[in-house]
Amino acid sequence: MAFVAAICTQCGAQIEMDDTYETGICKHCGTTFVVDKAANELEQLIRMAEGLQQLGEYEKALEKYQKITEKYPQDVRGWLGCVYNYSDGTFIQEPGGWDAEWLDKEPFSVWYQKAYLLAEDDTRLKLSQRKETYADVVKRNWERFKSVLSFASFKQFIGNKVFGCGLSAITEKIYMSQGRLYIVIYYYLNRSTSYVRFEITDMDLNGNLSVRVDKSFADTSFLGDNAYARKQKRDWVRNAENSQLKVHVYDDGMLKMYINGYLTDFREVE
Repeated sequence: MAFVAAICTQCGAQIEMDDTYETGICKHCGTTFVVDKAANELEQLIRMAEGLQQLGEYEKALEKYQKITEKYPQDVRGWLGCVYNYSDGTFIQEPGGWDAEWLDKEPFSVWYQKAYLLAEDDTRLKLSQRKETYADVVKRNWERFKSVLSFASFKQFIGNKVFGCGLSAITEKIYMSQGRLYIVIYYYLNRSTSYVRFEITDMDLNGNLSVRVDKSFADTSFLGDNAYARKQKRDWVRNAENSQLKVHVYDDGMLKMYINGYLTDFREVE
């Protein structure tokens, strides 16, 4: 059985604890230790999270660290783990599209504040330096992203390809047709599935899309066909026109968009 190092609370000598963190024996005075279940669970979570982090599995490690902050908010290691894995993992994997204030927004800002509050002075200094470093990199990436961000380049990126997400026939998709850019979005209303096609008419320097509803390509059959239903259709189309669409990143075959606040991954489909 593997052992890990620990310190005896009776004499200060090194003790050996088994890898379950349940029992240990002091080599010097022979005192036997039994660790309480809460501490045992915490240490096991820490070990799993650290192992995943070392393997570069940042997303999985982040999930473990988040669980630690929820169950043991007084332990600085959970908050530090969230900070490091979010910045090292999420940031490195998809730097394009992060705006310059990324590090000051939730959830990163909350994790950072908690870690800073609980940390020792030397760790606080490292945290501050780390944030400044990443803030500079984020700002540079954002400025570079904005320099190439344009409606023309986005249309060129789509080209003759079709990007979609979802399964089976219910698939959000974006494509070009006769020089115009379209996106089809599905909605779930009145226990029915409906869809609307938008023509994307413009994009600003922050990736926000201007769209108009293609009324000839909108399924509102679930509303019926009486006078009241026709009014509902007009209201439904009007609400659809207020949909918020924003390009998050498009590069190297990758397309991510915010659809009404939800980040959606699109992949090229045949």
